[in-house]
Amino acid sequence: MSFVPGGVVGDDLEQRRDDLRQHPDPDRNGIDYVDVDPTDHRILRITFLRDVPPKPGAPTKDGYGLADDPASRIVISGGTRIVGITAVTAKRIVPNVVEVVVDKAGDLGTYLLGLDADELDPPLSTVLLSFAAPCPTDVACRTDEICPPDLGPEPLIDYLAKDYASFRRLLLDLAHARNPRWNEDNPADLAVTVLEMLAYEGDRISYFQDAVATEAYLDTARVRKSVRRHARLVDYSVHDGRNAWTSAVFTVASAGLVPAGTPVLTAIERPLGPGAISPPGIVVDPAQLAPIVRTTDPPVLELPGALRGVGVFETTHAVACSPLNNEIQVHTWGRDRAALPAGTTEAYLFSVDPATGAAARPVVAAGDLIVFEEVRGVTGPGVAIDADPAHRQAVRIDGDPKPAEDGIYSAALATTADGRFALLPATSAADALPLLWVRWRREDALAFPLCLATTNEDGDPLRSVAVARGNVALADHGQTVTENLLPLVPGRIPVELQPTLGPLTQQAPASAIDAVPGACDPAVTVTVTTETGRTDTYTPVPDLLDSGPFDANVVAEVDDAGFATLRFGDGEYGADPSGGVQLRATYRVGNGPSGNIGADALVHVALASPPAPGIATVTAVRNPLAARGGAAAESLDAARVAAPEAFRADQRRAITEPDYAAAAMRLASVQGAVARFRWTGSWWTVFVGIDPADPVDLVDDPDGRSRLSDRLTAEVLDQIERFRQAGYDLEVRAPTFVPVELVIDVCVLPGHFRADVLDAVRLALSRFVLPDGRLGFFHPTNWTFGKPLWLSAIYAAVEQVEGVDSLTVTRLRRLGQPDNGELDRGLLAVAGWEIVRCDNDRNFAEHGVLTLSAHGGKG
Repeated sequence: MSFVPGGVVGDDLEQRRDDLRQHPDPDRNGIDYVDVDPTDHRILRITFLRDVPPKPGAPTKDGYGLADDPASRIVISGGTRIVGITAVTAKRIVPNVVEVVVDKAGDLGTYLLGLDADELDPPLSTVLLSFAAPCPTDVACRTDEICPPDLGPEPLIDYLAKDYASFRRLLLDLAHARNPRWNEDNPADLAVTVLEMLAYEGDRISYFQDAVATEAYLDTARVRKSVRRHARLVDYSVHDGRNAWTSAVFTVASAGLVPAGTPVLTAIERPLGPGAISPPGIVVDPAQLAPIVRTTDPPVLELPGALRGVGVFETTHAVACSPLNNEIQVHTWGRDRAALPAGTTEAYLFSVDPATGAAARPVVAAGDLIVFEEVRGVTGPGVAIDADPAHRQAVRIDGDPKPAEDGIYSAALATTADGRFALLPATSAADALPLLWVRWRREDALAFPLCLATTNEDGDPLRSVAVARGNVALADHGQTVTENLLPLVPGRIPVELQPTLGPLTQQAPASAIDAVPGACDPAVTVTVTTETGRTDTYTPVPDLLDSGPFDANVVAEVDDAGFATLRFGDGEYGADPSGGVQLRATYRVGNGPSGNIGADALVHVALASPPAPGIATVTAVRNPLAARGGAAAESLDAARVAAPEAFRADQRRAITEPDYAAAAMRLASVQGAVARFRWTGSWWTVFVGIDPADPVDLVDDPDGRSRLSDRLTAEVLDQIERFRQAGYDLEVRAPTFVPVELVIDVCVLPGHFRADVLDAVRLALSRFVLPDGRLGFFHPTNWTFGKPLWLSAIYAAVEQVEGVDSLTVTRLRRLGQPDNGELDRGLLAVAGWEIVRCDNDRNFAEHGVLTLSAHGGKG
């Protein structure tokens, strides 16, 4: 605020300052601003608009006489508690600055500094200052307007107006109220057109406001992206489904490789490619699968019309193929009736060399897949159409196969009338049948008895009822597409791009092909080429919260139609790709239940013809097993329910004993767990008992004691260590088993042999997998911690055995202990850490004993 003659008050002297700087009189000057020294508030520095002329002969003195008589020429008035401030000295320190020292520093109030000099412009010879402010005192601070405008009455606003029609009516009413003489309502009128444009914009903004409010809450959000981000806040991932997978079996005419990513397709029923007049054969040109670019703005990709409705799968890994693996025989050792029982994990194999017709070892290595399948019916004439399609199973070879031979039979084979072969006796020791012993993983144990050879109704042998197939590759649903994306817009962070095709494939790695949908990743990568020619590859992550400023990551957010929006980082959370001049996205299209095709649906393979060097010559492809695993994206309603519940249920800590047991139960290899706290002398120790899901993880030592396998122990310790409280020790132990002594007397029906019935009862009460795939009564997976043994369950299990008329349990107790009323109560109870066990193993009698006797029937 400046005070000028005539009583005029104002705060806008910027124009006058500019005019003074341009004034032709060089001696005319004025105050620009005043500084207060921050270390000594008695020192003031007055900055002028122009240079202050020095006093002749005294350059530190000014030509205005301020330095000669500071007390009278420099007047400081105002203040609240400290008044009467007097200038003591004044000196010219630079051409346009005069430093003034006063006798005392002022208070927090406002002071008026005025200079008495004819050369100074009157309005610019005074200035307000504060001794408490170390910054220039002439800062333009906000003040009330001197002459505020008359705003007039506020218009009546209808806050219920939310759409175009109501906004248009509101604006027309306002226009008529403000200008009563204007009554034009013609849509062709320019004013009405402008008004309608404003109503349209109001409608758009209103919709956006409603949409933002709707998407701000999990319960009301309608867009998948919003629900996904809300759920992520509570560490819940809304899955986008996953693609299906199956085993592709190749028939080849020459040895070679089928590369990873080779497309295999279901039947194509229309001509494919330009000039084609009929559907393609087994081998398809890969170039004919490329999407077509439609010249729209922006360009649109679409798959060829012949591929509409065709399922496209791609191999997840390379597979070395050989004609010897087209059909692999399972050796029966000369039996006319032979089978691989359920639970089998090994076999002896040989192949028939198509070039010589002699036996040879198949080309199989550790980690390879083979498929067992029944190819002939086991009844009637034994034709292929009678084969049971449910008797097919893929297994993975575990460990290196070992060569072997059968010296009884010859490598030369005889051809039978039905086109099969028969073994011939060996003529010499060198003429032995070559074999290959293979073992597959325990989790791939046969789930059913696989018949290898039998006889028909006439007693004629049926050989090669089941065979094995090599040249197997895992293939999952989805077709790879490459697309050039639009250029990035610098400064728009995060950058979001929309690929053309969908639905985006959600795939699992080949090592975990059967992963659940939430464990799958979007099949997309983006390469960004910079101006310098450097190429960066951006890989997908669930979110960018854990990405550093140099991590080339991208988030693929899928909408309800399966199309993906790619979201990049901003240079702090994820690398910023906005400096790229070219973006190229490689992604896969195909997802969900549509990929769950039936068995033998794959009939085409996309390979160059003739094949490149080292590539196998494929003559056929099929999938003996139906594709599975394809799942739809999680619905928004399901996510709204599951996200809050998962946040409450998924406990990431262990405090109580049940917490530690629940932490161990997160592992698929654990079927039961208990935990106890014990004071071990200096600290608390958490003892965790583990009941393994796989019996192989329970090791019986020669002394009769049982322990967990080293592998499972390490896995459990690694799992629980993440939940363990500080100050608590941790120990993992095997269960405490309760061996059972069980004595049963069986009454056999007439017409049945007692020995056969007892064997069947013994098998039904065993700990093994039965030939029909069912589990024996005392199989380890049927029993866990604290589960009691009911007498009624024993009666029910034995009465199902064919040939049993009735039975009487004469003894039920803990082995080596006196009766405790178990038989009378009909129950053998166990404690929380105990598990019932009755192996009936002669070598380990301490693991439970079953004694059977029989009467009736036939001897």
